Amino acid sequence: MIRLVVFVPCERLIIGQDNLSSLINVLEHVQVPVDNRDIPENAGVPFNWTVLALWHREIEMGEPVLYDVKFELVSPNGKATISGNVNFVVSNEHLNFRNTFIFPVFPLTEPGIHKALLSYKRSDEEVWEQVGEYPIQLIHNLIKTDENENKVENEQPIKSV
Repeated sequence: MIRLVVFVPCERLIIGQDNLSSLINVLEHVQVPVDNRDIPENAGVPFNWTVLALWHREIEMGEPVLYDVKFELVSPNGKATISGNVNFVVSNEHLNFRNTFIFPVFPLTEPGIHKALLSYKRSDEEVWEQVGEYPIQLIHNLIKTDENENKVENEQPIKSV
């Protein structure tokens, strides 16, 4: 049996020589500069971010067990905009097990709360169990434009806090 102990998105994850995890800039929200034009479907902004899932083995295992893990980012309208899957073996060799999902873009959809969801199952089973949910607020910062649609100075870069 395993238990999720940490599930968090961040800008950067550093694994030290001691094999411990350091999270840099935990994502609470992402601010994106936008203008008044329509945003194309499936648009994204260049932004490197990582999701960490840290699991703890609670009992001794008779035999190693293969688990599947699924990550999804769901927009305010309920559509999954990013997803990823990974599997890993849980054995008596370790107490803790780490999964990471690394993404080079953040989906540019309507502003609001995006839900980062984490589910898992034994590989020999069919039913997924959702074990993590983390809110990330997407904020649109409107860029002023002149009548020729040229960007006015003071455009804010993409940032997270």
